[in-house]
Amino acid sequence: PCSARYLRVLVQGAREAGIDAKYVKRLETRPTYQPSEATLARRASVLGGGGAPESLPVITVAALRAGWADPPRGAYSPEEAKGLARTAILGYVLELPRDKVRFSSHRGRDLTARQSRQWRGLSLDADDDFGAPTAFPDVAAMASRKDGELAFILNWMDHYLQNAKVVGFLAEFREHLERGRESEGGPLLPFL
Repeated sequence: PCSARYLRVLVQGAREAGIDAKYVKRLETRPTYQPSEATLARRASVLGGGGAPESLPVITVAALRAGWADPPRGAYSPEEAKGLARTAILGYVLELPRDKVRFSSHRGRDLTARQSRQWRGLSLDADDDFGAPTAFPDVAAMASRKDGELAFILNWMDHYLQNAKVVGFLAEFREHLERGRESEGGPLLPFL
């Protein structure tokens, strides 16, 4: 099934195109992606288990971006390293086979702000921040709104976690979260 965001776009387009109301109604009732129990368990093992941001190696945005976030020299043979890439979501740095990162715009950056813009229907390319730390969204506000934006971002995390391992947490994202926690209290990641 597609994401709730994509279904919302389809329904809006069908209405704007004047498609038959019965078809639009049927379209509105289509099931959307819901993570399976196994996916939720995998997500929980990362977000709430051994993957607490405080317990992970620190990686900077610049280091993630360098060379499309190729793995560190010496950690892999040159042949192995060629086949790997890194991306990050909600600050979690994920390492996975390069061919599993289908969009080159997802490599070597944190996707949180980009996917947040996509959820809100904003241009992904016109104002692309390239994963800059100044663009990290307010995750606490996102979690409290319960409008589906955080779920959409977590869906992307689910997608990548199928083939990835968590190798670190972005230093700048953690600083961003800690500033929010200082002003509001609570956990570092408010949705855990």
